[in-house]
Amino acid sequence: MGCCSSKRSQIAVKPPLTTKPEPVPEPVTEPSPVQEDEENDSDFLLPSENADKDEWRVKQKSLQSFPKLAPRNDKFKVKQEFFTQFILYASLTSADLVAKVNIQCTQIEGVCKAGGYQPGDRNLQGKSLWNAIFVEGAWQIVHPFWICRCVVGRRTGGWIKLEAGGQAISKRENEAVGIMKNAFEEYYFMTNPSEFIYMCHPTDDRWQLLQTTLTRQQFLDQAYLLPPFFGLGMVMKTRDACVYQAKEGEVYIKLEAPAKNANAIDMYYEFLLKEESNVQKLEEHALCSTDTMPRFVALIRCGERWKIRVRFPVEGTYKLRLFGAPNKTPLLRIAVFRLDCSSRRKECIPLPIDPKQVGFGPGPTVEQSGLLFPSHRKGEYPLPRDKTMRFTFHLEEEAVKTTHVKTDLLASKYVNGWLEKHSLKSFVHTEIQRQKRELSITCSMLEDGEYALTISTATTESSNSYRNVCNYLLSSEVKPIKENNYVRFAKNALRKVLAADYGSRPDKEIIEDLENVLEKCRGNKVPEGDEEMESAKIRLEYLRTKIEIHDAKLRQNWHVTEKTIHRLIQSRFAYTFRKNIEELTKERDRLALKREELQQDN
Repeated sequence: MGCCSSKRSQIAVKPPLTTKPEPVPEPVTEPSPVQEDEENDSDFLLPSENADKDEWRVKQKSLQSFPKLAPRNDKFKVKQEFFTQFILYASLTSADLVAKVNIQCTQIEGVCKAGGYQPGDRNLQGKSLWNAIFVEGAWQIVHPFWICRCVVGRRTGGWIKLEAGGQAISKRENEAVGIMKNAFEEYYFMTNPSEFIYMCHPTDDRWQLLQTTLTRQQFLDQAYLLPPFFGLGMVMKTRDACVYQAKEGEVYIKLEAPAKNANAIDMYYEFLLKEESNVQKLEEHALCSTDTMPRFVALIRCGERWKIRVRFPVEGTYKLRLFGAPNKTPLLRIAVFRLDCSSRRKECIPLPIDPKQVGFGPGPTVEQSGLLFPSHRKGEYPLPRDKTMRFTFHLEEEAVKTTHVKTDLLASKYVNGWLEKHSLKSFVHTEIQRQKRELSITCSMLEDGEYALTISTATTESSNSYRNVCNYLLSSEVKPIKENNYVRFAKNALRKVLAADYGSRPDKEIIEDLENVLEKCRGNKVPEGDEEMESAKIRLEYLRTKIEIHDAKLRQNWHVTEKTIHRLIQSRFAYTFRKNIEELTKERDRLALKREELQQDN
């Protein structure tokens, strides 16, 4: 289907069948015993650990867990108004529902990707039923069964879990039926049709409620995306498919999140191999030992995008489960893909490190450690041998005094058939310029290959207190992007402005310089999505926010202070300006109290 977004145009005005109510079958309110097996709830509730852990995750799962990340819907108020009424009358027939609360309701029949569904399945078993209600001049999708019921602990057997939670496992997954539980999931009430079509496909295409409908074949082929994927605002940037074929022993999958939310999202994965593959070859192959298997999947953060690179040392059928959530909240399953490899990668050397949840590229842990505005926002860069590369970070005001940094450059290679990891610390130079509030890291490599630059921070110099906060993947195999002379000259001017000493100049002067150089870059056709353009725009937003905070404190106006607090909480700098938010909140409360006293006096 090509590179596409998961957003599809929705029909929101006219019912697809008739504007006049007609006799329709009753909606599903109590699933039959057969339906409990065939139409069990949404598979995204099952992170495939033990049942107790799954149940705990289910309780934490509601999309209300990320209010700042979930996109606001235009029908939000309408949804709130009708949700309570629908639940109260959920046990009624369609006719009763119309009579009691004046809501036209119809039943829809089709198939769904749930229960024992696996990416690539062509024959979906059983019949799925859901409803549509006509409110505020538009048909809205409702799945009563999925609102109220869920299955905990269901697992499909026949797979070997090679990795989970950053640890090599090489453990067979046993099949488990799971336990049906009562649940409450508001997501399935008035669900966006462009999202629902990834889970259910109606027999009558008109009930897709989309301008451009999908055939059953297209529904089966498209990616297996789950509700938290949409709750995070993510979209697919590579083929919208549930099955990927490896080319030369490699697969790339790319996802994208909204710019303001991307840096607040954590992602991780589970990597599995189908047992029908050549298991004996896998166990005998040195590359697939429990020590190296986690290092064949690279989760690379590239600004607002994630690039998942998988390399296959052995032919077989694999499964990749992706998890995501706002930082410091439980990870939820967001997507599952089947990966088919018919020809292994030649010289498949594992990654130099297993970065675990930190991954490659600056993420939430960088900002939390006091390192701001990374000069390189992607997790992977070309670095030819005998060339030097420089990375910089701006230090948060408090971090300047207490932060200590430790770096390393690591490589993996085979020596006499054995995999060895080498540290090349002597090729990395780290310097903290506290007066300038800048961390500078330069590195180089003498041989071609793939290297991992690791960055760890601590508030004391004790060797046990250092914590890995960022990693970069540097490779001589990655080819640099060619740019014309006009673009190159414009970006050189941009780099000079970004590298300037910000501590010695007023913020307004720096803002003016950034605005001018960005305008020059646009005039020279530098893409808006260019990494350095994005860095400059983020720096510009940060400086403008600083001035807004300063102005709010000076003005001592309740409305201005309240507006500034709201903007800060919703911005990408909420964590960076957390102390300012606390100070402004206290000031807002003081101003509110003062206003009340004045009103009482009058």
